[in-house]
Amino acid sequence: MFFDSTDAGCEILRAHLEASSVRVDVLVNNAGGLGAAPGHTWDEQVEQQKFGSNLDVTALSRAFELNVVGVVRVTKSLQALLATQGGKVCIITSLMGSCGDNGSGGFLQYRVSKAAVNMAGVTMACDLKDKGVAVGLIHPGMLKTHFGNLHNAPKKKQQFFRPVDAGCAGVVQAIDALTMETTGSFVHGNYGNGLKPCPW
Repeated sequence: MFFDSTDAGCEILRAHLEASSVRVDVLVNNAGGLGAAPGHTWDEQVEQQKFGSNLDVTALSRAFELNVVGVVRVTKSLQALLATQGGKVCIITSLMGSCGDNGSGGFLQYRVSKAAVNMAGVTMACDLKDKGVAVGLIHPGMLKTHFGNLHNAPKKKQQFFRPVDAGCAGVVQAIDALTMETTGSFVHGNYGNGLKPCPW
């Protein structure tokens, strides 16, 4: 379901679901982006995310608006509809938001915004625990999508990206495995081959 993730857009969505007596068992926050302005190639976006003379600082605000603020807005607006005692909030995040896994630098705007949404997820896990709602942070892996104009990336880069169906299988496994005992966890869907914990 695609919609305007501003406060007004979230209110329209909430009101529509509430009027339809919809209960949200699983909320999947799947929005994500590098933060670059439209029309840039993969290589241009990579250059704009390096901490140097080409760094596009305005992209940091765009990345936060989509990757962090949008997730918090949507979850906040729908929290009253979340099924208690079994409801789940899942945030599709990235291993690139891990401080422990960052040994290569680059992608500053994306990394920083994903680290922030990881913290938002853990905080929501704490705040929603007494309502019986679990929150999970899921890294789907590197997938062959149009994310960041990946289709224009160099062939040597594209070879590391996996089919979308494998990534989806891992995400579904992670959602199924999420419980109140594992709320706030950060896992790699591992393309459907068994979940792996992600370093913070």
